[in-house]
Amino acid sequence: MRLLIIGGLQGQIGAATKIAMSRGAKVTHAGNIEQASAELRAGRGADLFESTAAENIGAMILGVAVYSIASASNWPHPEAWIFFPLVVRAFGLLATIISIQFFIRGREDEDPMNILNRGYWATTVLSVIGLAITTYVMMDSGGATSHGLPTWVWFFGAGVVGLATSVAFVYITQYYTAGSFRPVREIAEASMTFRSLDKTSR
Repeated sequence: MRLLIIGGLQGQIGAATKIAMSRGAKVTHAGNIEQASAELRAGRGADLFESTAAENIGAMILGVAVYSIASASNWPHPEAWIFFPLVVRAFGLLATIISIQFFIRGREDEDPMNILNRGYWATTVLSVIGLAITTYVMMDSGGATSHGLPTWVWFFGAGVVGLATSVAFVYITQYYTAGSFRPVREIAEASMTFRSLDKTSR
């Protein structure tokens, strides 16, 4: 597991970092959001690349199965179904690069999560645009329609559902792990109460 810690390492953050390192995690420390962006750009995301490559290969294997169907149906450019995952992922990488360069900016006193969320939303919007272009160009099924809509529109819709699901996962995770929401605050308050009770019992 890899962790990127932004900000100071005092108090509980420092203790948690030591615990993570003792469990085998690779921890990188950045003093501010600019240093964190530099760390990400310097290639500290090897785990993400490995996961992405595995997903691409799996999607391309499915594309090979669709290739035979597209060839039998005389759809134009059936090989596009194999390369579609690579092109979509390339647009996603471009969207990420643009977001890191232009949208992940903020003041020193700004909440880092606000900066990261801003970059995430920029990446998502750019990815939707790239998905629309890719499905329109590559998912051509020879003019076939379904329920009055071109086939590529349904593929685009499926991709948008996937992006919406990722957004839901991000905000659900933030709700249960970020310090600005009730679950984490309740745990922190319970910890402080326990500490005060421990002191009074002595």
